[in-house]
Amino acid sequence: MKTRRLVRYCLTLAVGSAAILGVAVSPPLREALIAVEPLLATLIFFAALVGAGLSWRARGQADGGHCWRRREALLGRFLDRWGWTFAVLAMLAPLWSHWALKPPGGTTALAALFGRLPWSDALGHYEGGVRLLCDGAFGPYSERRPLNAAWLAVRLAAGSGSLPFALVSQAVLLGLVASVFCRTVGVRFGLWPALAAFGLVQGLTRDGIPTAATEPLGVTLGCAALTLLISRRARSHLGWMALALFGLDVALNARPGPQLLILAFLLWGVWLFRKQWVRAAIVLFSAWMLSAATTHAVNGLYGAGQSSFWSYPAYTLYGLTRDSNYKQAQHDYGTQIAELPSEREVARFLYARAFDALRREPGLFLRALFDNELKFFEKLGANLSRLVTIQAFFTSGAERARPPIAERYANVLLGLPLLLVAAGASFLRILRTKEAADRLFWVASGVGILGSVPFVYGDAGFRGLAVAYPFIAVFLALGLGHRDSLRPRAVELPLVQAAVATTAGVALLALLVPGVVHRFWPQPSAELRLGLRPGTTLLVDVTQSPAVLVSRSRRANLPDVPWIDERAYAELLELADLPEDFGLATLKLPFSLATVYDHVTRRAYLLVGTVDLLRQRGFVRVDVDAIGQGAVVRDRRLAPGATEAAASGTGR
Repeated sequence: MKTRRLVRYCLTLAVGSAAILGVAVSPPLREALIAVEPLLATLIFFAALVGAGLSWRARGQADGGHCWRRREALLGRFLDRWGWTFAVLAMLAPLWSHWALKPPGGTTALAALFGRLPWSDALGHYEGGVRLLCDGAFGPYSERRPLNAAWLAVRLAAGSGSLPFALVSQAVLLGLVASVFCRTVGVRFGLWPALAAFGLVQGLTRDGIPTAATEPLGVTLGCAALTLLISRRARSHLGWMALALFGLDVALNARPGPQLLILAFLLWGVWLFRKQWVRAAIVLFSAWMLSAATTHAVNGLYGAGQSSFWSYPAYTLYGLTRDSNYKQAQHDYGTQIAELPSEREVARFLYARAFDALRREPGLFLRALFDNELKFFEKLGANLSRLVTIQAFFTSGAERARPPIAERYANVLLGLPLLLVAAGASFLRILRTKEAADRLFWVASGVGILGSVPFVYGDAGFRGLAVAYPFIAVFLALGLGHRDSLRPRAVELPLVQAAVATTAGVALLALLVPGVVHRFWPQPSAELRLGLRPGTTLLVDVTQSPAVLVSRSRRANLPDVPWIDERAYAELLELADLPEDFGLATLKLPFSLATVYDHVTRRAYLLVGTVDLLRQRGFVRVDVDAIGQGAVVRDRRLAPGATEAAASGTGR
């Protein structure tokens, strides 16, 4: 019996993987998925809505109800076996869409310029991952989010430095974990809440999937943590609850935001095991501290001691004490901050100023918290209704990525009523439940999320709540099920085991792999390092750098480099909304754009170069001029009117 089950699992894995690979390598199938990608969340949610409606209707029909329940059970068994395949494809779709120059959103267009190039915060995360592989340590920016940089380094190492491979592997992992999470929702609450929750998670996450930002990892680990938290197993065994809290805190360390969730669920866990509350408090608090120790261990191994996980909140706290955001610190103390030796010293400086301001004018701090909470609720309808509005069927291209104000209002008018009905049904279901633990679970979720909003919303907006996306999705979907599932608890065991394995695997690989891989990572020769001028001569490996070619026609001798024509380039440049002083709109075609890591300054740059630059293999030296805030540089051979006939750089 066990052998037969193992063979069946292997066949399912092989067939599902072949289906995903078939879509990936088949242009027509991939284009079809890209075409439907903007509608995926809406279609999945509406399918769940219709299914829930038919299920409610069938409840009062004897024969028809039996027939419907049988069909519902068949669909559930089909999704149990093959749902992971569709989940992975659904998470890959936004990535493929962006590579096809159809950005899921304006945030995506900026964080992954022209489909491929990390920019804004994503550039800092990419720099940290590459720097860890090349130099064995990441910089102060990544010391704020060490787990994300180390995990990116693991994926880059697995793909020989390929950022596309790293993004694909993250999307696949997200799809697999989301399918496990939604199966657990199905086991607890029914098929239709599970389907709706998946659609909402996909819609909330799609903007970040094509980027090197922290949101995809945060949502992945958030799904794994919630899989444990909603399981019956965690509510009856203290050890599983401790693993759930460990996973939740790992997620919040990877993508900080709703940090009060961990405290709320710590108290909820102690209440659950109140008959042994002292032991429960010690065990759960120890799990929390173990997660924090894991983050500190990653920083201890790969950081330079210039920053820490607690450095960046100093900017946020100071901004709040001035009724502003994180930018206020640079505005008020830019000169003093620049003179301090490390970001740790900057954090100490800002914390001291923040507490001084808090003592002098506590009213400003309270007003900032109130304003952030108010802004959250003002924009909540727009942030959520875009996931389920039918307006998506009537718009295309840039209108979907950065919709005008009128369309946003239409989204709210069309989508918000559905969400209000869903939220109302969920609220009623929570009130009717006989289990106090379930009611307090949602109280803890609400307190943790809404209590965190005043502190993070002013800096990061709605995406600052990325780890809470699965919680929001399940709450909105809960009302589509009319009763808890009666499936046996044994079904949960492989699901919670998979969730624990995901969290532990990410933490352990991020902790152990980069240090080993660094010892074998390619390094430039000593000869190439001679006579370099930091900041004016870059030493880069173009073959490992994400790059695009901008020209009027595809270059046959560069088949592996993504090509952008003049019209698409102009549209994407406008959508990204870059500063005009970068000068990217005035460049003469053809030229190349690449995100390169400089082995001299140990920084990542957006390099504007000749077409010939993309033909280089191995490490090359490139003389450059800075053209945009020190992060955009131009190959000096790319003078006005220069063509690809310019001389090539020195390489090996």
